[in-house]
Amino acid sequence: MSSWISAHCRDEPNTGSPINKQKRIARRKSEYRLHPKDVQEGLLVSYVHVLDVERPLSAGGKAYTFDVTYQGRVFLVEDRYCPNPDCDCQEVLLEFYEAVSREYDNSEQDDKCRICQHFLGKVTLDGQLAVEERYKCSLDEANAVLLAWWKQHGHGLQNLVNRYHDVKKIGQRSLDAPSSRSLAARLITRSLPARDVILDDPAAVNARVGRNAACPCGSGKKYKKCCGRTVVLPS
Repeated sequence: MSSWISAHCRDEPNTGSPINKQKRIARRKSEYRLHPKDVQEGLLVSYVHVLDVERPLSAGGKAYTFDVTYQGRVFLVEDRYCPNPDCDCQEVLLEFYEAVSREYDNSEQDDKCRICQHFLGKVTLDGQLAVEERYKCSLDEANAVLLAWWKQHGHGLQNLVNRYHDVKKIGQRSLDAPSSRSLAARLITRSLPARDVILDDPAAVNARVGRNAACPCGSGKKYKKCCGRTVVLPS
């Protein structure tokens, strides 16, 4: 499973990474656009999608930005940001998924795994941690995993601050741009309901709830208008 995890991590390259990758990411950041309505509504942006075209975990894809190990268990983390430049939330939402190896017989070699949405955490730009919502764990466990993430990645708080401001700039740029240019964004999505997903079958996420069915979150809206809302625009 470790090779699968490393293959789909989409964090920004460190100093030793190839220069062409750094240039590609810089260009993507400068060209990334959102639909103005999504900016005004504060539709959360997965930073992994700012870095790469691959779909993030929350949209049924495989990409994420952090991984953390806690008591031998592996958690994948997706950091998400509000793009509305008028919103001064000063926080980063962190969606935690547990990655579990799939069981195969001894004759089959495979590196696929199952993930399950575990909990939603938050870190403020001044380093305050909180658990916002839990799906399949106790509050104590969620706090422990969140603290483990902080111990492994908290030294990069300035990196999260930079991402926060990156997304705000993207939001402002998207509002300022002519409508014809604002359609360059690839993917924006709300958090999906708690679910288990086989990562070699991303379509399984959307197959569970019909697009016109009532959203399982209880909002009363259709799934496609609520948690299933995904904006996929041409590249």
